[in-house]
Parts: sequence; structure tokens; C-alpha cells
Amino acid sequence: MTALENGYAQALLDAALARGNVERIAEELPEIGKLVFGFNHFFCNPKISWRQKASLLKETLGGRADALTIEFLALLAQQRRLKSLPGICARFAKLAEDSLGKITINLRVPFPPDESLLERLRAYLASRGVFPAALIGNVSFNIVIDKRLLGGFIAEYNGRSLDASLRARLGRLNSVK
Repeated sequence: MTALENGYAQALLDAALARGNVERIAEELPEIGKLVFGFNHFFCNPKISWRQKASLLKETLGGRADALTIEFLALLAQQRRLKSLPGICARFAKLAEDSLGKITINLRVPFPPDESLLERLRAYLASRGVFPAALIGNVSFNIVIDKRLLGGFIAEYNGRSLDASLRARLGRLNSVK
């Protein structure tokens, strides 16, 4: 993630907060990003003017996307920054989630967990300080089944990783000798 992508994502979040439409933009921006990159031969072509790109975006998305999203994409076209849209989308998603008090934890496990296990895992992660305990009700998981794990889990959130896999535990036991 570049400083440029962070800056644009933060500016979009600030504008969305001011207009009260963070959730809508967070929902539509990834899909629009895919659309733009599906036609990157047009949107990333330096021979096509930013006005033509902005006009096509407005014409295509008008009435279906939030006005702020369209304005933002037109700005990116004008600044010749549409190539940065995937990074901006990813950073905006994280910023929007934080602003809405939502927490999504990437969870690698060896088998699909049931809801009771996820509840216990939320409590455990809160007790370990991965996120504030007051936000436990706002926690969801992005679950990845990793058959290489024999047991335990690996949780990732906000740039931090908690490796409670069987392999990591055995490694810690070996280093104690």
C-alpha cells in the first residue's frame, strides 16, 4: 500500500463521513473497481483523455452509484490515478470498516468451524488484546480452510498475526529446551 493510495482512501473516507454514506460507498466501490479494471485498456490508456474517462464513468454509473463515488472516480481519472484504484479500494475498505466499528479477522483453520467455536475464538482474541473487548459483537471472520494446519489457527487483523497453530506451539516447546 503506497502513501498515495492511503491518502486518496483517507480523503474519500473523510468525504463519505461528512455525507453520511460510508457504508454505501464501501459496498459499491469494490464492484466498481472490478468494472474499471475489466476495461483497463480504456481507463488506463494514456491516449484517452481524463474527460472521456470521467464522462463514461458518469454515464455508466449515473443513478446506480453514489454521487461521491462517481466524483471520486472522475478525480482519479483527472489525476491519472485509476491504476491505483485496487490499492485505494483495499485501503478504503479497511478504513470504512474501522469507522463503522466493524472488525473482520482473517482466520486460517484446518476445518470449518461452527458458531460456538467462533464465539469462543472471539472471546479468546479479545482477551489477547487483538481487538477491544467492547467490540466483540462487531467481529466477523474471513475463514480460509488451510489443510496444511494440523490443528489450532492463525488469526490476522490490522497487520498483526496470532499464530496458535499446532506447528507454532510445537516450535515454541522445542525452543524452550
